[in-house]
Amino acid sequence: MIYLILSIFYLSVQSYITYDSGTYKGLDLYTQSSFVCKNGYSTTKTISFSGTFEVAPQVFIVLELLDMAESNTDFRFQISTITTTNFNIIASCTSSRQVYHIDFNWYAIDDKRIEVFNSFNMDTITSKQFTHENPNAEIAIISVTSIYYGSGAIDFKLFVSEFTTTSITVDINQDSTKAVNLKQLGYQLILTTNDAVSDLGLRSITSSYTSPALNKLTNKWLVLPIVGFNYLNTLMIVQKKTYTTTASTITYSFSKWGSNPLQFAGVTIREIWISYIFTTQYKALQCSFVRISQKYDLEQLTKPKVYLEIPSVNQVYSTVGDFSLIVDKSISPVQIVVHLKCQKDKKVVGQFNKCNNCSGSQKQYVFSRNCNSNINQISFYLRFTPNVQSYQKLKISILDTSCSITQVLYNQIKSEENILNVQILNV
Repeated sequence: MIYLILSIFYLSVQSYITYDSGTYKGLDLYTQSSFVCKNGYSTTKTISFSGTFEVAPQVFIVLELLDMAESNTDFRFQISTITTTNFNIIASCTSSRQVYHIDFNWYAIDDKRIEVFNSFNMDTITSKQFTHENPNAEIAIISVTSIYYGSGAIDFKLFVSEFTTTSITVDINQDSTKAVNLKQLGYQLILTTNDAVSDLGLRSITSSYTSPALNKLTNKWLVLPIVGFNYLNTLMIVQKKTYTTTASTITYSFSKWGSNPLQFAGVTIREIWISYIFTTQYKALQCSFVRISQKYDLEQLTKPKVYLEIPSVNQVYSTVGDFSLIVDKSISPVQIVVHLKCQKDKKVVGQFNKCNNCSGSQKQYVFSRNCNSNINQISFYLRFTPNVQSYQKLKISILDTSCSITQVLYNQIKSEENILNVQILNV
């Protein structure tokens, strides 16, 4: 008798989250008696996500409640580690004055259209430059995360002083007579694309305030980061945000609570909606025009074997090497010309991205031209068109007998797509 044993395997498919958010209220002396935040106290807290990310996400926070003693009070904060399931924060207080209670909202997202930079706990408060990856990140959001004020008033705002396709500079504008009282400051910088936000602008709040009803936006968080303080520092600082929601609207309020000795600290906030689900997909440039030139060039002996021109930006690449280029979003189509030295018993093969949504032979244009004694140069005159108006980040590689262009794209993941490949081959 033959026994047939069937083994059944179950495939477990992991479902990953791509965004998450929450409110953390664990830094509170009134409910956590161990939170005696003064005289060098430090605590590490772990905050868990509601699910598992595929890779560690980017995390930023927005302060929601402040309850701190007046004069010489130091609250320090940093995100120390981020994993796929949680992140750790470190809160500490170096001075002898008590920090009673800090609440914050946190936001986590796994998407390369958002970049988060940390500048935690700066004891020397100066302008700071950051290098960023995505040239299409054109919106910058600053969120104060920590502060140490001395015995006098403070009055400052953080702002972006310079923003290019590769770098951004954050600076501080403050009352020079009060600058000595600002002893430590921390913030996070969040960069994202234009289509990912609805920016309602800055608002200075100097007393209790309730906003008008704001229409909820689909798949967006309303965040109200603090970008500056105007605090007299004569009484302890007490301030909190509260929210009232309906099916279609949200209203927020800033207030103090209790009675003296309490003081509302003036703040400048940014009212902004940030997407956690993106609709715009940035795709590779598609070749929309090809013209091939074959000729005998009497000056070919003095020219390189391969050289590439991008007339749209007045760039020429004629030496072996790797190069990078960002093409301005105002340029469409992008014109590219490739010249190759051709000799007998050789052929030139060009491959150009034709259709992002196609597969197989429909994805690329492929052209092959043989060289002979009457042809010593073959040139491709090309036009490439973007799917949306955007900056194009290109990596260009020139070798002795070939050249290629790869485009770097930032969507939910970072990817690289080859849009041009030209080679000199044996027949």
